[in-house]
Amino acid sequence: MASKLRSTLSLALKICLAAGLVVYLVKSGHLDLRTVWDLITFPNTLMALALIGITIVASCWRWVLLLKVRDLEVPFGYAMSLYLIGMFFNYALPGSVSGDLVRGYYLVQDYPGRKMDSALSVLIDRILGLYHFFILTLLAVAMDFDFVMGNEKSAGSLPSRR
Repeated sequence: MASKLRSTLSLALKICLAAGLVVYLVKSGHLDLRTVWDLITFPNTLMALALIGITIVASCWRWVLLLKVRDLEVPFGYAMSLYLIGMFFNYALPGSVSGDLVRGYYLVQDYPGRKMDSALSVLIDRILGLYHFFILTLLAVAMDFDFVMGNEKSAGSLPSRR
C-alpha cells in the first residue's frame, strides 16, 4: 500500500514539475506555443513519425548485430519486441536506463547460459547510442554552422575572437 502511494505521489510530483517548467518557459518567453502549434502540420507529423520509426528499427538492428557478434542468434522480430518493451519502460519508470535493465532481464531469462553476453550487449548498445547522438549533433551543427554561430543564444556563450 505504501509503495503504491509512493509511486502515485512520485508521478504527481513529476507531472507538477513538468507542468511548472512549461509554464515557466511560456511566461519567460523562451517557449512560444503558437510557433510550436504552427509546426504541427500533417506533413511534419508524418515525417516525424517516419523518422522515429526508422530510428527505432535502426537502433534495434544495431542491437541485433551486437548480439550476433557474441554468437547470440536472436530473431529480429523478438529483438524488436524486447527493444520496444525497453523503450516503454524508459518512459514509464524513473531513470533513463530502466528500460535497458528490463530488456537485459528478459534476454538473460531467455539465454541463461549467456548472462554476461546479454548484459554487455545492452550496455554497449547504450554507449553506441550515446556516441551516435553526439555524432549526429556535430553533423547537424556542421551542416548549418553559420546559423549556429549567428544565433545569439548559441554563439553568445562562446568567447569572442580578437
